[in-house]
Amino acid sequence: MKRGFFLVGAMIILATGLALIVRADELSKRRTQLDDIKSELQSKRVAYDSLGVKEKDESGRLRDLEQQVNLSNQLLLKIQRQSNDLRSVISSQKIELQSTQAMRDERAKILKTRLVYIYKMGNRPAWLELLSSGDPTSVLAEYRNLKSMVEYDRHLLTSYHDLGLSLENGLRRYQANVSDLEVLQTDQKKELDNRQKTLKNRKKLVDKLKKDRGEIQRSITSLEDDAKDIAGILEELERQAQPDISGSGLPGLASNKGNLIWPSRGKILRGFGVLRDKRGIELSNPGIDIEAKLGSDVVAAASGVVIYINWLRGYGQFIILDHGLGYYTLYANLSDVMVESGDHVKAGELIALVGDSGSLEGPKLHFEVRYKKDQLNPTEWLR
Repeated sequence: MKRGFFLVGAMIILATGLALIVRADELSKRRTQLDDIKSELQSKRVAYDSLGVKEKDESGRLRDLEQQVNLSNQLLLKIQRQSNDLRSVISSQKIELQSTQAMRDERAKILKTRLVYIYKMGNRPAWLELLSSGDPTSVLAEYRNLKSMVEYDRHLLTSYHDLGLSLENGLRRYQANVSDLEVLQTDQKKELDNRQKTLKNRKKLVDKLKKDRGEIQRSITSLEDDAKDIAGILEELERQAQPDISGSGLPGLASNKGNLIWPSRGKILRGFGVLRDKRGIELSNPGIDIEAKLGSDVVAAASGVVIYINWLRGYGQFIILDHGLGYYTLYANLSDVMVESGDHVKAGELIALVGDSGSLEGPKLHFEVRYKKDQLNPTEWLR
């Protein structure tokens, strides 16, 4: 019975340890992704600083700054998520360490009791104890009892030793994770400062470029060119579709036509399809542009999987959701992205904040619905 008690305790510790090892693997993957983004962001900042103001026109410099902001947002999101994961692991480790310490203390008490008993027994040999039992049946019973006690003591000592090792290793992992969390918090503060500096530089450029009508026109028409890039991106994503980072198994949008959630509330600034501006110039819009306040919520129009997050000149920061069966929704001109590639989101769930990236017209949300490469009119799909 007592042996079973020790085995159960050991199994609990082993199971907890295995769970923490799995979490450690996840943290390691996140750390690798984080380092990759940090490296890419640093190289872009170095390249931008080394080129200097005169080497690029203002629209080119704006593009570089927006790409930096996009990477900075991704980096900050990964830092935040990794910090949250570490806090969760540290909390679990605290509980594990407390449980292990309590079990070891219990073993220590039992060992103390056994040692006191053995001390009181003195140097009386075990064989003498057996012979004093009298008849053979009593001798056999006493022998079995002594054997059981020896086995019990052996398991007790082994358990006490193993718990000590587990406590030592657990404490080492705990201290390493606490140290990693402190580093992440330092990185987060540093990156927030860098991002704020980049945003200030971007605002100066945007304010200047807004006075140039030709530049505004180019920023609008670039959306048409970038829409072709989106079609290519979707083709490539379908070709390389991975079951864990795709909408495979999802029902698509066909049955939800006319019932999708508005990703942001506001009037439509520019509708779908070929339109003419005030000067009579034809503009092609692959989606709709929704008026919205800077920093307001952007939610998923339907349940899906985040399969792509990036930056394009006409789109700024954008997200693509896969809804299954070849249906996609796209959300662009974002400021902050609140999700990562591979995340499963529900209809109405917050995925980003409205921004003005890729736009000189002020904050807005560009929204598209696509079936494979084809552009669909979002107003026919929204409720």
